[in-house]
Amino acid sequence: MQQAEENQLLLSLYDTYQKDLKKFIRYKGVARDDLDDVIQEIFLAYCRNYSLTLPDDEKKKILLTIAKTKTIDYYRMKKDVDILNIDSLYGEMEMLSKYHMGDGLEKVIHDETCREIREAIYKLKPEWRDVIMEYVVHGKSTKEVCEKLGIKESSLRTRLFRAKQYLRAKYKFSFK
Repeated sequence: MQQAEENQLLLSLYDTYQKDLKKFIRYKGVARDDLDDVIQEIFLAYCRNYSLTLPDDEKKKILLTIAKTKTIDYYRMKKDVDILNIDSLYGEMEMLSKYHMGDGLEKVIHDETCREIREAIYKLKPEWRDVIMEYVVHGKSTKEVCEKLGIKESSLRTRLFRAKQYLRAKYKFSFK
């Protein structure tokens, strides 16, 4: 196959599937700023390992499989980045509330920070907010939260994960 034909097939592949792949990896929680990089990785992996002349249904299956793998790789890469540890949010809020306020400016900053955190939590979807409030803010165990909300532990973990992801992406929270 000539280079021009390969380029045309690659452009066609990209045009056909990139929007669906972006939606898929965005749904999986990849940050908007990283979407194009992950898409590029998906198409590079496809080109390195598969033929551009496969049937369309095969291409889509392969691309989605690669997208799943690249999403996992994305999270592994981001794992070491300093991000909000939502599990320690309860302790942080408690520490902030006990913090000695020396002057008016410190009090204003403290109040503003608490207000921002509170607003961010209340803007979450109700099912995420309920889990965050019970588990993080009130410090209840997973068993207690599951019983109170009538959900399975796997649902609790999924909701916590999605709420964390949303807060990281939307509000750029970072506590140390």
